[in-house]
Amino acid sequence: MRDLKRKVAVPIYDSSMRNLPAIEELREIIRYKDLVLQTIRRNIVVRYKRSVLGIAWTMLSPLGTTLILTIVFSEVFGGTPDYAVYVLCGLICWTFFVQATSDSMNNLLWGGGLIRRIYIPRTVFGVAATGTGLVNILLALVPLIVVMLITGIPPSYSLIILLIPIIFLAMFALGIGLLLSTIAI
Repeated sequence: MRDLKRKVAVPIYDSSMRNLPAIEELREIIRYKDLVLQTIRRNIVVRYKRSVLGIAWTMLSPLGTTLILTIVFSEVFGGTPDYAVYVLCGLICWTFFVQATSDSMNNLLWGGGLIRRIYIPRTVFGVAATGTGLVNILLALVPLIVVMLITGIPPSYSLIILLIPIIFLAMFALGIGLLLSTIAI
């Protein structure tokens, strides 16, 4: 009878053998990339589904705000001639940041029932919200180029380098969005 008992290796958890948590989260996001892409798609479809203007609203909304702010601050207070471009750049960045952080919280609250049923990394919802914001910010760059042409600022090759600050802004918005998501829950 004693011969039948085998020694079974008991797994021992060693925290020093664990990878960095950020790398583990990145691996999980890559593993669930299809879910992230489907969530981004769903967010965009839901946002513009019943809108008359659809995705064009992403371009027209900052233009309307820019027009109002330019008239008020440039004409009334006497601003710089390129004030519209400065305002539009700031509005695009701020709109992206607000949208990404608030959608991170909303997506995590929306996906709460799904998280209780099956395993899904919680960061997927924040990444999807930031991805949706990135789609919108890329669409909002079209009016920026139009305003640059109207105001006489020629587009240069530095617009290509603009992608680097957008990536840093996306990482910052993702971090703040994940932090606020944990507080909201």
